[in-house]
Amino acid sequence: MKILLHCPGQFDQGDDSPVRGEGRWTLGLGKMLSRQGHDVTFAGSPGRGQVPGCRVISLNDPIVYEEYDVFADSTYLPSRANEIDAKVKIAMYWSWDDIAASIREKYGKDHFVGIATYSRYASVPEDAKKTFAKLLPFPVFEDFLWDKSNAATHGLYINVKYGFEDTWTLKRSIVTHALFHTGLDLAEEFDMPLEVLHSEHVFGGIPGIKCHMKPDLEQRLKNHPLVKKTYECLGRMPLTFLVAQG
Repeated sequence: MKILLHCPGQFDQGDDSPVRGEGRWTLGLGKMLSRQGHDVTFAGSPGRGQVPGCRVISLNDPIVYEEYDVFADSTYLPSRANEIDAKVKIAMYWSWDDIAASIREKYGKDHFVGIATYSRYASVPEDAKKTFAKLLPFPVFEDFLWDKSNAATHGLYINVKYGFEDTWTLKRSIVTHALFHTGLDLAEEFDMPLEVLHSEHVFGGIPGIKCHMKPDLEQRLKNHPLVKKTYECLGRMPLTFLVAQG
């Protein structure tokens, strides 16, 4: 099949672009479909870089207006979908809500809804599952090799973004604080390094991002010998209060 995927976010470095969750879902899905032999094109803003096995273009590229079998978008805008010549148009959603439920009725029989997770898909009414709501899982990883690098790696990992940008009372921020405390507890109990991915974003290392980290967690993380920062935003200085060990 010939498939066009809209990849939202800062899609400027192909597979390594600093896109948010919707973009990672889109990239993972597209790479999986490409591996299965489909012709996959990613369109985004500005739409640069390389994605293995796929084509990357700008949203303004004339290629967007070719004929496709499938168009899928994780930040679904009906106005954008209407411009695409595709037999099937998929609105990719994290959960089942009133907007998802109304897609088919509002926009026609060529419109479908793809749900990211099994738990959310379980809440979809059976009649919708039979017609236009389908499970479209979020690919988390390509290979997991217990007998090789993963098994040999000595360490714990936290990979989270945006969790501290909310106010302290919001659920996402509360859960993020709890996860970090749990990670630190385990690191200290088993004397294992705690590697924080995307730490330049998590701890407010990008200009303009306000980091609402509670003082008790910030104090605990500051200069902690087991905390290892494992990702830096290209061209920016590393955080000064995290000490990389090992």
